[in-house]
Amino acid sequence: MTEVVQLDHLTKRFGKFQALTNVTFTIHPGEVFGFIGPNGAGKSTTIRILLGQLRATSGHASIFGQPAWSNAVSRLLAPNPKPGLGLPHLRGLFPVPGATS
Repeated sequence: MTEVVQLDHLTKRFGKFQALTNVTFTIHPGEVFGFIGPNGAGKSTTIRILLGQLRATSGHASIFGQPAWSNAVSRLLAPNPKPGLGLPHLRGLFPVPGATS
């Protein structure tokens, strides 16, 4: 059976800053998975890569056997959220039309 989520040596750099270093894990069907860690540990960056909002610098991320960056996965999991739909803005992960910094 296909893994629900699979990350293999996922790395992400923002310039000289390394946000993720060789993150590797697999979530199998029926498993309950907790994703916890201190601020700055790379949780949001990992989720954004899985949602297709960021590209990994290296490594591989897949959801149900499809590359996380594929159009099929990103359309399925990460529609463009709009204010007023009850979706949290998650500390700036999603742009808010008309908002200023």
